[in-house]
Amino acid sequence: MKALGILLGVVLIIFIGFFVFLKFKPLPNYSDISIQEINVQADSATLALAKKLVDHNCAGCHRPE
Repeated sequence: MKALGILLGVVLIIFIGFFVFLKFKPLPNYSDISIQEINVQADSATLALAKKLVDHNCAGCHRPE
């Protein structure tokens, strides 16, 4: 019983330490990220490829019922 109590105490201390770490961890700073401007042609081939990619990757979860 003594070993079980020690084990539970250690586990409890680890959980408390983890939650304290999450509570006081600083938020990430994204101010140094630069956004690059891109130009995409809106021709029929590009639109067809985009539709294929959306249907394959996104539409399963994000398409309205």
